[in-house]
Amino acid sequence: MARIGFDWVIVDQEHAPFNVESLRHVMWMFRDSPTLPFVRVQDNRPDLIKVALDQGAHGVLVPLVRSADEARQAVAGAKYPPHGIRGWGPMVITNYGEEGAEYFQSANRDVFVMVQVEHTGLLDELDEAVRVEGLDALFIGPSDLSLSLGCFQQWDHPKFQSAVARVVDKARENGKAVGIAVDSFGPLDAAAEWIERNARGVQLLCTAEDADLLRIGGEAVLNDHLQRFA
Repeated sequence: MARIGFDWVIVDQEHAPFNVESLRHVMWMFRDSPTLPFVRVQDNRPDLIKVALDQGAHGVLVPLVRSADEARQAVAGAKYPPHGIRGWGPMVITNYGEEGAEYFQSANRDVFVMVQVEHTGLLDELDEAVRVEGLDALFIGPSDLSLSLGCFQQWDHPKFQSAVARVVDKARENGKAVGIAVDSFGPLDAAAEWIERNARGVQLLCTAEDADLLRIGGEAVLNDHLQRFA
């Protein structure tokens, strides 16, 4: 994933079993890669955000943010004082301290902070949340957002469509990027169709999970062998 040309990837600690040790190994794979590794942390906690960044993440995706204050909390956990509360101790990201001075000069500017839009509470405070200083992007989690709206995985439901459009419009008005996990909409062709119809104004498209890519690759190899050697 670090070498085939993706702009960015998300390493998922929320739903996948990455601990600190395994996360460090994965982040090491992205050293000197043009692909930016972001980490979806388990929760909106400064200690979890700090660890992900120290081990090499270029940004974090913070799940289940339900208010503007919680968005501020996410930003604070990712920034060094005076802009936040992150403690000093970066490891992999600074080549184990050898590039610490350079990292300190750029970290508050360059660390990318995304909060996940998946709860109606954040929609209620969206006007305030999009103005949070240091917040770079709003990332729509379709399944949980639709669950919170009472229309679970009904992608054409007016409530879901309206919420997505509102997030995109408000983010654009306030200079924030928007991301969305289009792999939630089904197979790649379904995701591609959704992108064609709805993705105007969305800069960050999460198009497939690792399991999807393994399945697609495995099926391609199997089908090729069946055609060649049947």
